[in-house]
Amino acid sequence: MGQAAAHQRRLDLIIQQDVMAEREHQRHLKRLEKEIELENARAVSSSATVERTQAQIEIFERLLMKVLQQQIEKIEKRETRSQDLGAGRTQNYYSTSTLTQ
Repeated sequence: MGQAAAHQRRLDLIIQQDVMAEREHQRHLKRLEKEIELENARAVSSSATVERTQAQIEIFERLLMKVLQQQIEKIEKRETRSQDLGAGRTQNYYSTSTLTQ
């Protein structure tokens, strides 16, 4: 009977150690799951940041193109006015010079 009780105690100890090991394994898995969730959240956050940044860059590019287009139009208007004024001066010079002759 003594051997059976000793054997039972060894089995109980093995089962207890197995249960403790399983609990530790479950805690470790939960920690890993939390780490994975945090990494995924960071990745989603980073992805959202990248998307926002890309959208902001696109808006900035459109605004920049608009400003550049406006500047080009202003320069073209100035050149046209300058050419018109230059042509007008030339015409005035010739009309004045023919009148004075």
